[in-house]
Amino acid sequence: MAKPGCQDRCGSVDIPYPFGIGIGCSLDEDFELSCNTSESGDQMVPFSGNVEVLNITLSTAQARLYNHISWQCYQGSTHGINSSTWLLNLTSTMFRLSEFDNRFTVIGCQTLAFNGMNGYNGTKYRTGCVSTCYNPESLRNGSCSGNGCCQTSIPSGINYYYISFDPNYNNGNCSYAVIMATDSFNFSTSYISTTGFLDKHNGAVPVVLDWSIGTENCKVAQANKNNYACVSNNSDCVDARNGPGYICNCSSGYQGNPYFLDGCEARFSYSADNLFALPIPAGPYHALGYAPIHKEATTAVVHQANKAILKGTECATRKFTAKVYLDGLSWL
Repeated sequence: MAKPGCQDRCGSVDIPYPFGIGIGCSLDEDFELSCNTSESGDQMVPFSGNVEVLNITLSTAQARLYNHISWQCYQGSTHGINSSTWLLNLTSTMFRLSEFDNRFTVIGCQTLAFNGMNGYNGTKYRTGCVSTCYNPESLRNGSCSGNGCCQTSIPSGINYYYISFDPNYNNGNCSYAVIMATDSFNFSTSYISTTGFLDKHNGAVPVVLDWSIGTENCKVAQANKNNYACVSNNSDCVDARNGPGYICNCSSGYQGNPYFLDGCEARFSYSADNLFALPIPAGPYHALGYAPIHKEATTAVVHQANKAILKGTECATRKFTAKVYLDGLSWL
């Protein structure tokens, strides 16, 4: 759900508020996106700065973006090494790398790659990962435990990182390093002797980012109603789990966009515990049979014959049966 009058999709990607495409369509400049032609030139895609956005999820306050793969390759003709190393700088944004959904991933034989990271609070980290191939026959598809492939976790709160390689570690093939979404990686032994990993992903892979509103926790933010983002009734404020700020969720039993007025709407779960059937007496409406009424329903029910407005409890008392439609209107 986008802000009224604003673009709600870019290509195949939904753009929910507080994000928005163009000036005035987002909560603030941090959430402002652009909709441009992809690097391949065959479709329109959203960008945050110069980074392509793959999807945005309100309920988990996460986004997936493309992250470039760093590499180094031995050149037999010159007996030298060519390399391309990347960094990701999120320091001026509300994004932080998800510690739970990403891994620092290194591929190669005799490869030593380093990952320098900065946290939003100024803390600096430096980790390394070594990938060897002492016994190439033991390489296994899907296995990343140090033989041809290495993965390590990352700390929380990271908003900047850069990759570097030790050029003394190289066996004559290519090596790769990147922070990427764990569920987007499956090691293939072909990555060791070919450029398959780089080619398969066109040089970039998904990375999961956490986002949040502002730098204040819920208690502080709720005291300033003029800037408080959880504006919908039946919405809750939740402190960000990865750095400062907060996010908004619809309360239990509701769904929608908590960043809009009345954006959270009742969600009926049609389980046996939440429903009761109302029998209709013999008569012209008998053909309707039995229909479930949600115990927590607040939407008025309209009697089809006399247009009387009835609530759920009144329906139960008078033993009518209602047909409940997904648009929220119920007819007896």
